[in-house]
Amino acid sequence: GSGLTFRCKNRRKWVNLACNSTTGGSGAIKNLLLDYEDYLSSFKKRPIPNPVIILIDNDKGAAPIFAVLKEKFGITIKLSDKSDFYKIFENLYLVKTMELGKSGVSCIEDFYDDSLLKTVIGGKKFNPQKAHDAPGEYGKVIFANNVIGPNIGKIDFSKFQPLLNRIIAAINDYKKP
Repeated sequence: GSGLTFRCKNRRKWVNLACNSTTGGSGAIKNLLLDYEDYLSSFKKRPIPNPVIILIDNDKGAAPIFAVLKEKFGITIKLSDKSDFYKIFENLYLVKTMELGKSGVSCIEDFYDDSLLKTVIGGKKFNPQKAHDAPGEYGKVIFANNVIGPNIGKIDFSKFQPLLNRIIAAINDYKKP
């Protein structure tokens, strides 16, 4: 393992805040960014002892997130930017998947071995662009639950090390105010 242990008290509040969106994914993260400052002000015990790190795919789905970051926080991020992390507000950080190729576009699934990505389930092939089950294809949820979950002990996660390094850099950057 990475040696990192994650604990979260009062998970329900955080999950509900992030998931107040019917769109999931980028929509939920956009809502979290829009509401985070107000939500954080409701905490009586401050400073907050740990950072909150949002991990996103570095692809076109990040556009609404980047727009909110620019509008609300004055932070400009591009797909080609190679920063390890972005400090957004107090204890809130953003980490993108590593930039690949000239465009910089990447998604978390890019760091799995091709053999996993080519797993056929019920005659269907994996398509990371599909958010739901489609004819002849399955999306990320099925991939996570039916391919990654059952094989977690056998998967080579070494391609994720640079991403874990980015997360560790954000953790190390956070200082209680």
